[in-house]
Amino acid sequence: MKKFILEKPTLKKGYEDYHKGLIFHVNIPWIIMGIGSLIGLTDSPFEYAYPQLMNPIVLVYHASILILLLLFIRWIYFKNGAKFIEKHPGIIQITTFNKIKNATAKQIKAFLSIIILYVFFTLTYAWVQEVPSFITN
Repeated sequence: MKKFILEKPTLKKGYEDYHKGLIFHVNIPWIIMGIGSLIGLTDSPFEYAYPQLMNPIVLVYHASILILLLLFIRWIYFKNGAKFIEKHPGIIQITTFNKIKNATAKQIKAFLSIIILYVFFTLTYAWVQEVPSFITN
């Protein structure tokens, strides 16, 4: 990123804001998990994979993932986040045939569609999978 900032110093604030937001947002589920473990609301990190047990901190954890995904969708599709990333080279890059290119807004939106499907299926599986006996004992 430093290379891109040196080439175009006006992008510096955008990179800084993006990184601050990223660091804050991606840690929210981990902070919730840590709080749950520290105050004894869970006995094991494995419990977070089984929301159907209706443990309140596990439900908050899963809700945080959904909320963050919805905020990300809103930013990328409706608040010009994809254009922002496109205008700030180096944030998301794509390697094709040994060439590294910066992602376009269209590619970012397409990739987010795949992420949405992945999260949907992963969270759905978490709700329907069988809970192993070592979790419920």
